[in-house]
Amino acid sequence: MSNDEDLLVADIPVRGRVSNQLTPDQATHMHAWIQALRSGDYVQAQSRLRTPVYVGDQRKTGYCCLGVAAEIAITQGCPIAWGTNSITSNTIGSIGSIGSDNTGYHDSSGSLAIGPMIEWFGFTGKYAAIEVPCKMLGRRGSRNPCIGYRFGHHDPHTCARPAFVEATSLNDHYKWGFGQIASAFEDFYFPAASDGE
Repeated sequence: MSNDEDLLVADIPVRGRVSNQLTPDQATHMHAWIQALRSGDYVQAQSRLRTPVYVGDQRKTGYCCLGVAAEIAITQGCPIAWGTNSITSNTIGSIGSIGSDNTGYHDSSGSLAIGPMIEWFGFTGKYAAIEVPCKMLGRRGSRNPCIGYRFGHHDPHTCARPAFVEATSLNDHYKWGFGQIASAFEDFYFPAASDGE
């Protein structure tokens, strides 16, 4: 690696691609979601915000991490509601859906949050993107690369540079548990709290 590349990589800020700034209300909502993910009250599922799952011989409702966020947002008064397999909103100007009803749906990338929910929590984009240390994601080809990967000279098991990743990828692709996802969001949005300060 050249000295120019060393300087360029070293100058990348820890949180350069997405913002971790929340309003006081968004911080309250984010804390409630993190607590809900850790509560053990929700069965984790992949590929849908909310879907029937079997735990043993019992049929239950399973959620992806953003499905839990939808549940929390609804109980706190966010103007969204469950449709059959999605969340909907009557809010004009909501983001991210097919059609005019602002439906949250699943596609190949993961479950989709809609405009009012994005604003409620302060999520970055419809898939709630954050940055985590590259080493937390491990070896993954070109999926969610960090800056070191772009230069082709890093070890994904030790690299601490930020990697941009969506909550839906953590839930569906990486198969992180709700507790692990909660910790990643807490580390990103509330670093002082997660450091014990």
